[in-house]
Amino acid sequence: MDNLERDLDELNKSIIDLESQIAEAEAEAQENIRPLESELEQVKADKRSFASKNDFESVQDCNRRENNLKFRIDAQWNKCFILKDNLFKLKKERKILENKIKLEKDKIKRNKQIKAQMILVLKNYKKTKNLETAAIDSHINPDHVWQWLEWGRNDFNETYAYFYDEVQKMKAYFKAVKIKKLYKQMDEVIEAYKKTGSLERASEMANVRYDTVMYWYEWGSRGFGEENSYFFEKIDEL
Repeated sequence: MDNLERDLDELNKSIIDLESQIAEAEAEAQENIRPLESELEQVKADKRSFASKNDFESVQDCNRRENNLKFRIDAQWNKCFILKDNLFKLKKERKILENKIKLEKDKIKRNKQIKAQMILVLKNYKKTKNLETAAIDSHINPDHVWQWLEWGRNDFNETYAYFYDEVQKMKAYFKAVKIKKLYKQMDEVIEAYKKTGSLERASEMANVRYDTVMYWYEWGSRGFGEENSYFFEKIDEL
């Protein structure tokens, strides 16, 4: 964005400089053309006079002089035409650059609006631990949120990448909290088992469903899941 605006500033300076050159070139051309135009008018008058006398040789000479003067007059304007053509090209380039800057500003504005929505969704996601619910609570179409996530995963741009990264951080945090809570429950059951020697009674003491405790034990005995394996090994040691 900064580079585009710097380019536009440089382009505007070039346009102002070129407009000044054109004004100087036109003033110089007009000054140089004035005596040539006077001479041209005289040649035309001479040609009419010679023609009235049927002096065709002199008329032809006047034609040559007239063409030469017209060429010299055109040559005076030629520099102006070249400068004006360059000015037209620069103004066209400026228009393209201005459009690019407008698009970039619109994009930045849109990304700011989207990021504000993302922050709201993330805030609600932290509470609900469910993206769809967080989107609805934020009054945002869940499809848009899934799209943000997909674009962020593919590193579509910085804004969407931010959202994806934040969601991944929260997921990791939720998982860590869940695992910590799970280990705490397991440790409570293990401590109760030390006292009772019964998983069923230990589950009651620890206020954990018996089928949940058996799930840990059964899957742990098969080496399924690090947490389940931990529980099985601790029970097996007792």
